[in-house]
Amino acid sequence: MFFNLLINSLGEIAALSAASIWACTAIVDNGLGQKISPWKMTILKGSIGIVAITLTLLWQGMSFPILNPVSIGFLLLSGVIGICFGDTCYFQSLYCLGPRRTLLLQTLTSPFSALLAFTYLHESLSLINWLGMGVTLVGVAWVISEQSSEQSHNKRSPQLQTGIIYGVLASVAQAIGAVLSRAALTQTSINPLWSTVLRLSAGVAVLLLWYFLQKRKHSPRRQQQKMFSGLPMGTVVVSAFFGTFVGGCLQQTAFKYTATGVAQALCATSPAFILPIAMWMGEKVSYRAIQGVLIAYAGIGLLLGHV
Repeated sequence: MFFNLLINSLGEIAALSAASIWACTAIVDNGLGQKISPWKMTILKGSIGIVAITLTLLWQGMSFPILNPVSIGFLLLSGVIGICFGDTCYFQSLYCLGPRRTLLLQTLTSPFSALLAFTYLHESLSLINWLGMGVTLVGVAWVISEQSSEQSHNKRSPQLQTGIIYGVLASVAQAIGAVLSRAALTQTSINPLWSTVLRLSAGVAVLLLWYFLQKRKHSPRRQQQKMFSGLPMGTVVVSAFFGTFVGGCLQQTAFKYTATGVAQALCATSPAFILPIAMWMGEKVSYRAIQGVLIAYAGIGLLLGHV
């Protein structure tokens, strides 16, 4: 019985695993905000993810699958919108707002994805699915909206507004990327590793092209060689391996084995996983935050109940 539940809930388990990993890497990435610009962070983490996935594919002997041009186009466009644009906006929001508020805005990705999938992929969600998503989002919002007065006063209004704008843009872009990825994954038998490397390659390629065009137009040639000099590469590599490689593959697995809206709702539970980490690190956590976690977990239970 447990084995059958595990198999039937593979997509949901993958999404929750990705959320827990992203909770950890969000804390690390926030600490890198003063050293690495958002677009550089996207390029670095994406490039490291591509290398890690490629080595894994070579080790497992997985050849590139035969795909129709439409599916390849969906995955590449998903990478350009969801990673090149979406992840860059996410990192900018993270640097402006910090992990809690940024991850709150990320919960918007779930309803955006569900509505897009309902409109363009004709995915049907049951009443219990919608209820589960709603309860999960309420719980996560309850967790993150709890802020200390000191934290609130430290955020300047322009910075707050900028962070919110970038956070919403990131959610919209990632929702579009998720639906495009889902459309490709349901039409083919492509392995999530291959779909992830295609998406990352498209996103990184567009950012690199933009970077070199800008440098060639506005900056001396000698500055082009200092793109990543003086950066804490060790920390970036660890964050990229877990956040981009492991988390990205788990997300693609979730898209393949469960509905887009459900997958995104569970991927958006990262804030609930941040609280246990904060408690372990000695941070004081309020009863309100704990209540929010319990509400979020109740929503997760409803989402898992559809299988």
